[in-house]
Amino acid sequence: QTAQEALTSAQQALADTQAQLDAAKAQIAENEPKIAEGERQLADAKDQLEEAQKQILEGEKLLAQGKTALSMAPDLAKLQIDLAQEKLDDSLQQVTEGEVQLEDAKKTLEEGEAEYAQQKQDAQAELADAEEQLDEAQQAIDELEVPEWYVLTRDQNVSFASLKSNVQKVEAIARVFPIFFFLVAALVALTTMTRMVEEERLQIGTMKALGYSKKAIMTKYIIYAMTATVAGCIFGLAVGFTLFPTVIWNAYSTMYNISQFYCLFHPSYAAIASGAAILCTLAATLNACWSTLMETPATLMLPKAPKAGKRILLERVRPVWRRMKFTHKVTARNLFRYKKRFFMTVVGIAGCTALLVTGFGLHDSISDIVYKQFGSIFTYDVSVTVEDPDQLEGSELETILENTSLVTDWLPVHQEQSTNQFDGTDFETYFFIPQDSSRLDDFVDLHHRVGGEKVPFSEDGIVITEKMSERANLSVGDTVTLENKDGEQGAFRVDGIVENYVENYVYMSADTYQAAYGYLPEFDTIVAHGADDSAEGRQALSEALLKADQVAGVSFVSDLKSAFDNMLQKIDIIVVVLILSAGVLAFVVLYNLTNININERVKEIATIKVLGFYDNEVSAYVYRESVVLSIIGTLVGLVLGILLHMFVIHSVEVDAVMFGRTIKPLSYLFSALLTLVFSVLVNLVMHRKLKNISMVESMKAPE
Repeated sequence: QTAQEALTSAQQALADTQAQLDAAKAQIAENEPKIAEGERQLADAKDQLEEAQKQILEGEKLLAQGKTALSMAPDLAKLQIDLAQEKLDDSLQQVTEGEVQLEDAKKTLEEGEAEYAQQKQDAQAELADAEEQLDEAQQAIDELEVPEWYVLTRDQNVSFASLKSNVQKVEAIARVFPIFFFLVAALVALTTMTRMVEEERLQIGTMKALGYSKKAIMTKYIIYAMTATVAGCIFGLAVGFTLFPTVIWNAYSTMYNISQFYCLFHPSYAAIASGAAILCTLAATLNACWSTLMETPATLMLPKAPKAGKRILLERVRPVWRRMKFTHKVTARNLFRYKKRFFMTVVGIAGCTALLVTGFGLHDSISDIVYKQFGSIFTYDVSVTVEDPDQLEGSELETILENTSLVTDWLPVHQEQSTNQFDGTDFETYFFIPQDSSRLDDFVDLHHRVGGEKVPFSEDGIVITEKMSERANLSVGDTVTLENKDGEQGAFRVDGIVENYVENYVYMSADTYQAAYGYLPEFDTIVAHGADDSAEGRQALSEALLKADQVAGVSFVSDLKSAFDNMLQKIDIIVVVLILSAGVLAFVVLYNLTNININERVKEIATIKVLGFYDNEVSAYVYRESVVLSIIGTLVGLVLGILLHMFVIHSVEVDAVMFGRTIKPLSYLFSALLTLVFSVLVNLVMHRKLKNISMVESMKAPE
């Protein structure tokens, strides 16, 4: 690209010189008519002078004749003499006028010749300059290297590659989260259909007694479940193919300009999602109906016998059990009495909490990238690309770098891209080679991610990033073969693994590079600390650097930080959508399970109301179990969330970026609080239902 620009500049200078040459020739051509006119006027004046001289000769001849005739005829001769004298005077006047015209013509000719000489001199000077510029331009053209053409495919276009990378991140998230949503949805379907079948035990027993087959009875519930599922799928597809893509795209619309965004309907995705939902609901319905239909009609027409109470482990801890209130003892027994409800509630709440932890954890992992990479790892402020490092000493650029009001410290380094294959796929890294390795710590902090322990720079081996070690399955002491930008291969020993998030770097000394490839690298990049970190200070430093002849480009870390931060903030929108979806799902699960709990224990609740429990005491009696189960499920969900977060992080990462591995304590707190808040909201909603339970109707015998 630099050779192409130099060639274009030389051609432009050649065109300008040719234009100046054409202008000088035009001026010469313009003055040539004036000189020709002067010469023509001079020739006319000479002709008039010769004519006047002829007339003088004729006059003198006539005068002589007159004098001769005078002697013969005085009067006639006198008349002829007068005529001759008059003619002679006219001729003399014409001679005088001709001489004046001749002088004017000579003067005009002299001025034209002087102007011609001056313009000819100027034109010759311009021609000499033009020829010199032509020679210089030709020399510059001759010195140009043959330019290299780089043909980039659509995948290599920066904008397309960036969009494709972001789409892959969203696609990776989309491959992981639906699995857990389907599992929780299957749990909701199982609990709902189980409750429905158990509530209609009397109707099922009656139909079996009347001769209905198991298949016919089961068909009723399958049709009900399929109708609800299909209706839910239609609504879900409408929302999924319009709302969520629009929300996600609006988050990215500030980065990319697409004239119109189309929410397309994908039959394959619709079939997979709907098929999975129908399969989960159908399996849950069949499971709920099968055990009930196995019973005899007489058994089904009687109320289901309550489970017998058993001693629980807590009762054996006598000091604790004796000090518990009666209602607390009942709650403890009920928790272990209904084991199915216990595990379903714990699993449902744990799944929702795990999704919330994963959502908040993704936010933490994404937000960690920018601030850790461009704060705790790369500590320098600006990167300067140098055209000719050999001429740095004594140059204007060195003067700027030595100006402590602009730069406090600087270090020449060499960076080049290296593309290698690991497990059959390309993996890009960047060599980072400091000119003075003893000063690298002032610009790059090499440390372990866990514990933050310093990693010493190796003079004989290389230090690689954590993502590269995972991707290439490398550990300290291993040997790896890497290619440089020229395609030459060199073997290196891994002496350290450091924390890194953006791109992948291989840190080595200049001697190590020379030992591997046979020549020293060119230190064509300078990393520096700016004296003033404000926007005005960065602007002043940028202007000073760009004015220097040696500078090919200036890049501020703050600009890179802003660019990455802006890109990652868009992914946060997806995280927010996931968190909200998980929160709504948690509310649905809690509401469904609490509703089932109340419907299964209507007669028990009516009994304690008859015994004199107030409405608030009845609610506390039921909610106490719900709160305990919510707390247990939340604790289990926090642990599952850690595992799910790590799985999602490894699934959505790309080679050029490593997400953070830690979840902040506030994320655990927010996930737990949201789950408990939804539990409280469900309890408040269900309080009216507990309050409206009819004691008389609930305690009637079904027979």
